[in-house]
Amino acid sequence: RINTVRTSTSDGHFVDRPMRDFKQEYTLLDNTGHVLQEPFEDDLQAIACRAWLVSTLQYGFMCWGAFLLVTLGFLRVWVGLCYRRYKHVTMALMNNQTFPMSDYELGSFVNWCHASVDGEGQPFGVPCKPSFQQVLSVCKSDEEGGRYPKNQPPVLAFEGMIKRTGFDTGLPCGATKCHLNKAFQDYDVYAPIVIAVYLLLICGIRICGNSMVRAKKYSLQHIRAKQTREYYEYASTRGGRRGGTSWLSAA
Repeated sequence: RINTVRTSTSDGHFVDRPMRDFKQEYTLLDNTGHVLQEPFEDDLQAIACRAWLVSTLQYGFMCWGAFLLVTLGFLRVWVGLCYRRYKHVTMALMNNQTFPMSDYELGSFVNWCHASVDGEGQPFGVPCKPSFQQVLSVCKSDEEGGRYPKNQPPVLAFEGMIKRTGFDTGLPCGATKCHLNKAFQDYDVYAPIVIAVYLLLICGIRICGNSMVRAKKYSLQHIRAKQTREYYEYASTRGGRRGGTSWLSAA
């Protein structure tokens, strides 16, 4: 067990004692038999408790923070893929393409579209550069009041990656993902700042926690040194008084 000392005798009997009680009953000696000073068990446990709190806090912050960042990152990629696929369908729909279109046909058309309008400075709303509202109308199916082509296969995210595992499916998309993508775009610029602050907080927790542990250690050392000094002064004073009384009585 932790913080336990087992003492035994030559006949095989043993006794388990808490470290605190053991230190109070027995004195630590060096090789020559002189008494050595050692820290109190309560002081060591107080320092160890604070060190454990610091380590636990940092570990918990790292795990939960990393989980949150990974989750948000995965969600951001998910909604981004959905919105991009809906945007591609919107571009084809606005250019009067015939549906259904395969992934290869849609990808080839999108490349042609980008080659036609990229760098020309055209405003959003032209056939090869749809606006958010135009894409949002395609994010909804015909039953939802949208313009998504009926005979076009539904938009799925991570479809190619999941197919490599043997499953012919993907993560579902919908109008909600288009709205989320718009919301994420407004805060994408802050993502590096959030990650930097998160890393600084982890380092700050560690540094401040270690500083707190050291401060507690130095405080206990100062208190015990003061108590030891006062004890020796008290013992010296009592010894001087006993010696003086003996001398007067002898006289």
